[in-house]
Amino acid sequence: MAEEQCCKRSLLGSLWDTAKSVVKDPVPVPDEVQEQRMSVCHQCPQFRDGRCLECGCYMRLKTKFAEVECPIGKWGKHEKS
Repeated sequence: MAEEQCCKRSLLGSLWDTAKSVVKDPVPVPDEVQEQRMSVCHQCPQFRDGRCLECGCYMRLKTKFAEVECPIGKWGKHEKS
């Protein structure tokens, strides 16, 4: 599955796609990066009840890992130092 096609609109699908990205590179982002990503999500009209309406992911989990990105480009993968 191409990275651009991340996530289905179901809990199982979104968990599976996020898990695949995290298993590929399980490096967590620093806390401040995760907080910044969540701040962007909270301001987005596609964010509802902790989930992204665009991809179906639970963003509290998705924003914690370096290898994942916002499905509509509001934040990207985190470059590891």
